[in-house]
Amino acid sequence: VSAQSTTAVRQTFTANSTVNNNFTVAGGYIAGQVDVYYNGAKLVNGTDVNTSSGATVVLTSNAAAGAVVDVVGINYYTAGGGVTTPVRQTFVANATTNTTFTVTGGYSPGQIDVYRNGVKMVPGTDVNVSSGSTITLTTAAANGDTIEVVGFSAVSYADVDRKTGDNMTGNLTINNQPVATTGKAIAMAIVFG
Repeated sequence: VSAQSTTAVRQTFTANSTVNNNFTVAGGYIAGQVDVYYNGAKLVNGTDVNTSSGATVVLTSNAAAGAVVDVVGINYYTAGGGVTTPVRQTFVANATTNTTFTVTGGYSPGQIDVYRNGVKMVPGTDVNVSSGSTITLTTAAANGDTIEVVGFSAVSYADVDRKTGDNMTGNLTINNQPVATTGKAIAMAIVFG
């Protein structure tokens, strides 16, 4: 029996005269578990965009030709493979916390987007998102600015298939520590961050 695993949904569309309000997300998504951004500004689900089908995102109004529509969220698939955990956190800048924000539980670098007052920030230019634990703005946020972080934490892999009669031979080392395996059942999870 395999576990149900999550995958990241990250797709960017450019509107044109043919495709301007209905965008098909490759592989689908969990209904209601995606955020949609129009030229970097977050759209309100149910008002500006509909994300209930699990296959397409439908804008209430047609997008202008050349507009960029970003879709960020999660999808499930059944497999014994990787499991990602969504990261979604909002900060409000103040006099003491206005440049560096700690993301609870961390994140996978390259799998995180940061928005300041609803406008998407450019990694490496507007914000540093390489540490996996904090985000650092290039320019300090003003008092009351809202900083939103949306993305994914580290991917973990687990073998959940159980088999009777399988034997392990040889040595097993975890974190540079030898583990005695003779006559013992071993369960392990490997986390890549």
